[in-house]
Amino acid sequence: LEVEEVSHYVTLSVSAVEVLPIVCWSKESNRGESSNRPCDALKFYLVDSRPEDTVQEQGRFPTALSMSPEVLLDPDRVQQYDDMFESLRGAVHIVIMG
Repeated sequence: LEVEEVSHYVTLSVSAVEVLPIVCWSKESNRGESSNRPCDALKFYLVDSRPEDTVQEQGRFPTALSMSPEVLLDPDRVQQYDDMFESLRGAVHIVIMG
């Protein structure tokens, strides 16, 4: 990205406590309980960047996109996901975990 383009992006650090309850929330797990998830809660799209051996040991997030650290460090490979990320613009906050 050129410097002019980068100025339009914002990067923030968020804690797992802020993201995981929303990413892991499901209607089935909260059936019969009053919902702790407000309707206007932020929507997150999780990119799991843990190494594959860690993912195998700890498990996957079923709705997350897995992108190893090697992929994230390779601009050509990240570019392959450009259309997908562009389609998410304005709909969700992309969270990179790993």
